[in-house]
Amino acid sequence: MMKKITVFLFLAVSLFFTSCKSSVSVKPSAVGADFDVSISFGSAFCGLFSAVFPSEEGGETRSFFDDAQITQMLTATGIQNVRVKSNGQTSLQISGSAAASGNPLVDSGIIVFAPDGNVSLVFSSQNLQALYGLLPFELASYIDMLMAPAFTGEEMTDGEYIDLVATVYGKNVADELNDGEVKFNIHGTDGRTNSSSLSAVKLLNVKTYKIPLK
Repeated sequence: MMKKITVFLFLAVSLFFTSCKSSVSVKPSAVGADFDVSISFGSAFCGLFSAVFPSEEGGETRSFFDDAQITQMLTATGIQNVRVKSNGQTSLQISGSAAASGNPLVDSGIIVFAPDGNVSLVFSSQNLQALYGLLPFELASYIDMLMAPAFTGEEMTDGEYIDLVATVYGKNVADELNDGEVKFNIHGTDGRTNSSSLSAVKLLNVKTYKIPLK
């Protein structure tokens, strides 16, 4: 059976290795916090993973992603109400709910709950390294493909990181990473929304980046 890209390879690599904008939305819910992630993939990303995960015998065109497998593996980490929808090799959408504890998004400190029930997102090298440590080995090992300073703790400039990616994966992938951007939407209990964008490179080399509900 053909090998599929598993969930954290999607969550990490595909979120950032994209020439199109990706988006992440988070809002309070009865469970804790509901989130939605929408991703479009660039041509260099597709080429890279076509090489890593070749087609089945007979050259059949296939999707990079197994929706059922992604759902199962995310659920196993403690994420609830997981829904996944992929569109061949071009896009992927995923939604779920994170309770106040018992899942890596909250336990790592990335999703933070306020006393009034609202949520914030906090990205830091400490939180991302904590996320790495909370994931099962199979999932966490895919982070190594990113070689990201925020996960490794290595000090380097954004330019040095782009050069590293270009050396390992090629200039086209590095260019897509350099152009990538993630838009975050934080929704409040009163209907307010705070939108913020951050380049993929800045996120993967983050020191501290907080997205509160303003």
